[in-house]
Amino acid sequence: MKNAARLICLSLAAVITVSVLCACGGKLSGTYVAEVGLGVATSYTFSGDGVIISVAGIETRGTYKVSGDTLTVTVGSLKSEHSFEKSGDSIFIDYIQFFKQ
Repeated sequence: MKNAARLICLSLAAVITVSVLCACGGKLSGTYVAEVGLGVATSYTFSGDGVIISVAGIETRGTYKVSGDTLTVTVGSLKSEHSFEKSGDSIFIDYIQFFKQ
């Protein structure tokens, strides 16, 4: 009986740990693209904690962090916060849908 209780406690601890890790701001990977008017393509390419943002072919490199429903992008000394949501193979940044390539 004591071993069964110990096994249940360890199992619950493992489930809680995995749930907490999954709920934390995760890392993104890959390239997401949106067309944002006048045929201008905008893309975000995520790798590790880095991001390359491309607007009309002009690239900017920086870092990013996802915390809940906020995407924080840092380029040099400039930091900007954006609304963020992930749904399937798409992400929404400031309510614009970007599709994973």
